[in-house]
Amino acid sequence: MLNCCLVLAEQTPATETPEHHTLETRTYPVVLGDVPEPSYELPLVFVDGVNDMPYLNLPDYVTMVNSINSKTGTRHDGVINEEMNYYSIINTETDTYTLFGFTEGVCYYSDFDAMEATANGQTMDILYSSGINAETGLPELFSRVTDPMMVRPGNVRIIELKEYGIPMIAQDGMYLVPLHTAFDLLFGIPNGYLIYFNGEKVYMGGPQMLAEWVVNEETGEETRQLTQTGQDFYSVQPTKRSKELAEYGVAELAMEMDHFYGLKAAHNVDSFALLLSESRYDDRLTSEDPAEADAALADFIHYYLDDLHSGFNLNSWMTGYETELDTHGTGYSTILSRRTMRRFARARDFFYPEGVPPYQEVGNTAYITFDEFNLNLPRSDYYTLDLDDPACIKDTISLVLYANHQIRREGSPIQNVVLDLSNNGGGDVDAAIFILGWYLGVTPITFVNTFSS
Repeated sequence: MLNCCLVLAEQTPATETPEHHTLETRTYPVVLGDVPEPSYELPLVFVDGVNDMPYLNLPDYVTMVNSINSKTGTRHDGVINEEMNYYSIINTETDTYTLFGFTEGVCYYSDFDAMEATANGQTMDILYSSGINAETGLPELFSRVTDPMMVRPGNVRIIELKEYGIPMIAQDGMYLVPLHTAFDLLFGIPNGYLIYFNGEKVYMGGPQMLAEWVVNEETGEETRQLTQTGQDFYSVQPTKRSKELAEYGVAELAMEMDHFYGLKAAHNVDSFALLLSESRYDDRLTSEDPAEADAALADFIHYYLDDLHSGFNLNSWMTGYETELDTHGTGYSTILSRRTMRRFARARDFFYPEGVPPYQEVGNTAYITFDEFNLNLPRSDYYTLDLDDPACIKDTISLVLYANHQIRREGSPIQNVVLDLSNNGGGDVDAAIFILGWYLGVTPITFVNTFSS
C-alpha cells in the first residue's frame, strides 16, 4: 500500500475551529472536446452565495477522471485523512500521488510527471499523435522506441496555494478546491487540457476547442472562427463578475505563471504575484468589469512580457466573444519581429512574384521552405500520397515526404539540404518533431519539465 503521509504525517491534528461556510451543490453537464453534446454530469459547489466561482469536491474529481480514463485503464483512488485534514489522489498504476493539505493550504506532488502516466507509458510525452492507429495498426507518423527510454523521475514539488490566497475548504465531508485550480493541477496542465465554465456547462478540451484558425483557399488569409462548441460556450449573456472571482483569478494566474510554462526563468522573475503588484496590473486584473480584466491580461502578456510566444487566447464569456478590448497593443520585441518578417516577405515577393516554391533544387542543394509547422491531412492520408506530384504538398508533413522522395530519387544530384525557416512563426509540435526525426533518424530527444525538473 502506498504511503501517502510523507509530508504531513508528523504534524499534529489541527485544533483551530475553521470558518463555517454555506455550501450549495449543483450539477452541470460536461462537454468534452469538440463534441458539443454533454457526455458527463459534474457536481459543483458554490460557497457563501457566490454564484460565479465554482468549487470542485475532490472525490467527485476522482469519479470523473476514472470515467474519462476508463478506455486507457488508468485508475485513481482517493484517500481521506480526517484527522490530518488532507485528501490525496493516487495513480494506482504508477504509485504516485497528489496530496491536498487543507490545514496547511498546500498541494503536494510525489512525482508530477508520473501522476497521469500509465504503468508502461512515458512520464513526459509532448507528442499529440496517439502512436498506433487502432484501425490500420500503422504508426501515426511516429514509432515510439520505449525500451531504451531513459526517464528521470521528477522531484517532489509543493505548491503553497494558501500563500497565493487560493481558498481550500474542508467541511461537511467535502474537500473543496476552486474548479480551475483543481482541474489544472490534477489533469489540465499534465495533459495539455483547458477547462471553461460559463454558468451553464463545463467544457474540457484542447486550446482549439472553442475557436480555430480557418484558411481562405482563395486569398490564403487566416481568420479565427468559433467552433460549434465555442458558439455554445459564448451563447450565454455576458455579465459582471463577483469580487471573489476577480481576486481569485489574479491569485490563480500568479500561481500558474510562477510554477508552470517556464516563464520565470525566461523573464528573470522571482514572483509573478509581486510583479503583477509592482507593475500595477493587479489593479486592472481584479476589476469586476470582465472586459477591463481581459484587456489587462492581454496587455500584460503582449505588451509587458512581449516574448513572441505567450499569447492571449480568447475573451472571457463574461466579456463576450465579439467585444473589442481596449489594449495597448504589442511590445517592441513583437513589433521588431513583425518588421523583420515583412522585410523577408518583400524580398521573397521581389524574387518570387508567384510565391516561394516549397521545394526547389539549385545545383546540388535542395531548399525546403515553410512558414508554419502544421498537419492538415488525416493521418492515414500520409501513407497514400503521390510523391511524384508536387500537388500532394498540403502541409509540413506532406512537404517533407515529397522532399525526401525527390532527394532520394534515382540519379538525384542533391548533396545538401537547407530548411528555410526565415519567416516561420511556429505551430504544431508534432510537425516540428517530425522534421527532427527526418533529419536525425532514430535518436533520443531530450526535454525537461521546468516544474518538476
